[in-house]
Amino acid sequence: MTISSSFKITLQTECDRIASQTPTQRVVELRVCAPPALVSIARAPLNLALVIDRSGSMSGHKLGFVKQAARHIVSLLTPADRVALVSFDDQVTVDAPGTCMDSAGRDRLNQAIDRLEAGNTTNLSGGWMQGCHLVAEHQTDGSLNRVLLLTDGLANRGITDEEELGTHARELATRGVATSTFGVGMGFNEHLLETMANLGSGNFYFIAEPADIPGIFAREFLKSLV
Repeated sequence: MTISSSFKITLQTECDRIASQTPTQRVVELRVCAPPALVSIARAPLNLALVIDRSGSMSGHKLGFVKQAARHIVSLLTPADRVALVSFDDQVTVDAPGTCMDSAGRDRLNQAIDRLEAGNTTNLSGGWMQGCHLVAEHQTDGSLNRVLLLTDGLANRGITDEEELGTHARELATRGVATSTFGVGMGFNEHLLETMANLGSGNFYFIAEPADIPGIFAREFLKSLV
């Protein structure tokens, strides 16, 4: 049964024929197929810092995972958006300052992502705070100002206390710099990443496998639509 060319309802029973003379009970499956949303919603420009954990615990498939996620984020952006790239092990590196996402800027950022290699211990607080600083440098009232922290959440250098990191996240959020966190692989500190995201006015996600990446970032940026 079709209601219109774009909206379809299908009824199906578990058998093809039913006796009309005898009362009976049957299972009926009702499927409703709606058309995809066609409404285009403008969003605010994005002022982001991608903060990537390249510590030793991220070596192998985890870092590959995160680099794939970062490249996917870059593919979603427009020339109106600005992105910085920070990576950290025990040392914090600004791999790319705030860069407008025109064609040249996108190429530079992807090249910086590709160069990332796993290193030593994990100064999560230092990398995250550097990302917050870079976002604040270009912060405007009309943009979404946010740090995206991609990590396995095993902080062991710098500030490691969950409550203290949560307090800093809350204070930064009151100044207009939000934090979203992305846990990678198994065994990450879920409580730490949830605390930072919740107090930092952002969102927390778990990236279980590469197939999750497009949907996760679609949800993250959908929440930024205005």
